[in-house]
Amino acid sequence: MAYYMTSEQLIASIKRRANIPDSQAMITDEEILDFANEEMMLNLVPLVVSKHEDYYLTSEDVAVQNNVFSYAIPYRALGTKLRELAFYDEESKRFSPLYRKSIDEITESSNRGTCTGHNRFYIMNENIVLDTTSNVGYDTLRFFYNMRPNSLVLNDRIAAIGLAVDVFAQYTLACIFFLDLPRRGEHLVTARLQRYSAGSGWRKIKADWVCTHLLDVFDPHGDHC
Repeated sequence: MAYYMTSEQLIASIKRRANIPDSQAMITDEEILDFANEEMMLNLVPLVVSKHEDYYLTSEDVAVQNNVFSYAIPYRALGTKLRELAFYDEESKRFSPLYRKSIDEITESSNRGTCTGHNRFYIMNENIVLDTTSNVGYDTLRFFYNMRPNSLVLNDRIAAIGLAVDVFAQYTLACIFFLDLPRRGEHLVTARLQRYSAGSGWRKIKADWVCTHLLDVFDPHGDHC
């Protein structure tokens, strides 16, 4: 069973284990989290990857554009490395894998200016470059990579980010999802969900689902709405 801690709980645990009193000026809570982030990236993440190679594995789809042959590697790719790269055909649900071209093949004079087909690429400046000069015939390029974990931050920073997302969702996504405009003075999607949950009908069902599956799991108290 997974065990979760908020940043405040982690800091309190570290202080207890290290016998650091709350009233001290030697180290701040931000510095404790900085040390925790360093430990995570330098030791914990490599350990997890060595024991469970695909633990952080995720994928991201990028739309293939005509006459565009360079695409940025996802910024959260661990070590800016890819596990796999492939074209994806939405209609047939099939992949066409791409293979990395070596630097020798790029620089060797006999290969200069020649193409080896649509299924080859090379990496330059944190971008993948397709080894072709013509359109590839696919609409989607799928990146498979190990995603770098989020950095630990203080709870109040999470609250600030969460508030901005809450306001944005209230005036955009929630309007579409619930087919309803916000009420006067109702600036947060949380207030909208609470109003729906107190009522009845299909909006209540949707609101209860959003609260239970999307919001409560991230609330430190387990009850966001």
